[in-house]
Amino acid sequence: MKSSSYYFKVRNLVGDLSDPKFVSGALSNTASEIINILNPEYYYLVAQEILTGATDAVNNIVVVTDPLDSNKQGFTFENDKILSISVKGVGANGSDVMYRRAKRVDSKWIDFIRNGDSLLAPTSQEPVFIRKGKSVWVYGIDTPNNTNDFLKVQYVSYPSLSYLDNYGTGIFPEELEPALIMGAAARVRLKELSEIDDKITTTLGTTIGGGGLSGANTQLANEDLAYSKAYLEEHNSRVQEMLAQAQAHSVSTQRAGQKYTQLMGEIDKLSQNFYTNLLPYIDGKVNEKIMQSGSKDG
Repeated sequence: MKSSSYYFKVRNLVGDLSDPKFVSGALSNTASEIINILNPEYYYLVAQEILTGATDAVNNIVVVTDPLDSNKQGFTFENDKILSISVKGVGANGSDVMYRRAKRVDSKWIDFIRNGDSLLAPTSQEPVFIRKGKSVWVYGIDTPNNTNDFLKVQYVSYPSLSYLDNYGTGIFPEELEPALIMGAAARVRLKELSEIDDKITTTLGTTIGGGGLSGANTQLANEDLAYSKAYLEEHNSRVQEMLAQAQAHSVSTQRAGQKYTQLMGEIDKLSQNFYTNLLPYIDGKVNEKIMQSGSKDG
């Protein structure tokens, strides 16, 4: 039996949607949020491994050169959750190809790493890498050869999801999909809430205008009672029209306020279910903050 699409899963929670494509962004943003609060123990659920190197346009890898050491090259890699980097090299027998795991080192040690006479200088048997900005710098090797299998990189992958993707097909880890749907549905409701908020904050755009009463007072001072009375009657008609508009606006605002309260309640429930589904998988410190926030709200 074919699995339901993410769109229908979300629609089952929030009803028909005027803009189904909005769900794609809601899903992708929720997926990123889930990944960012995952316990690192569960990164394997969203990990990806690639072979890359000096000319890898597919994975958007670009070579950069160390300005203080032209023999050393790095690679731009925008993902900030790198799990491991292994460097292609020659085995102990001098012929077999093998990948050696590079140790991550804090960038503050860069001067020692660059210095071949330093006790901290890496070797081809024990390569290291550092992160500077969006670049990855690998040391302890000769100048990287120009191949796309020079580095083996394992990193956390942030997916771009579509509302047409099917639930339970491995597009996103099945363990995390219940939370994914809850979070996306909450974002849909937040969008609706912002639209209601716009309606509530819209003010009545009609004003009385004109000289009105001041003009009538002038006529009264001139003892032109007939003209003053006619002017006041016209002005009174404007006031009555405004009162009718204000009443209609008040009714509309009350309805919007009731809808606002309803949506807030739904968002609260969806958010609670979102975190409940994630409890086994999120970082302990994040969980502690969520619990503290929940106790304050209560």
